Amino acid sequence: MAHPTQSRPEPDSSLVSATAIRVLLVISSKLERLGWSIVLENQDDIQVPGQFADADEALAWFAANSGDVLLIDEALLTPKRCERLRREVVRRNCRVLLVTNHSLDDELERTRYSFASGFLLRGASAVDLLAAIRRPADDRRDRQGQF
Repeated sequence: MAHPTQSRPEPDSSLVSATAIRVLLVISSKLERLGWSIVLENQDDIQVPGQFADADEALAWFAANSGDVLLIDEALLTPKRCERLRREVVRRNCRVLLVTNHSLDDELERTRYSFASGFLLRGASAVDLLAAIRRPADDRRDRQGQF
């Protein structure tokens, strides 16, 4: 027996909190980006104003629009993009969470990604994703490399 497809109603913008955390997703895998966006968009205190597979497009959008957290795939970052992100973090006081396949134990990698507020291992649970996004921006332990 076939079940009719039910579309999810669009959220009423008048019900979205003015203090919602705005998260920009920049993830190379379409499936992973879709899964994380579903988790995030079902939270009352989180909005996803943009999703990208291309880092340059995302960085241009992020520089021109408001956002609180940039969730970006480490694999998309070149040294030039890292420098752009570093400047943006300073200019806007935003947070960057890097999605990675491995822990960053190497001192060189920690230096390269010093602009990051934190790291998420690819395949992180929804609980870990939401906790990382909701972590207060002024949590200085992140900036000092104690992830």
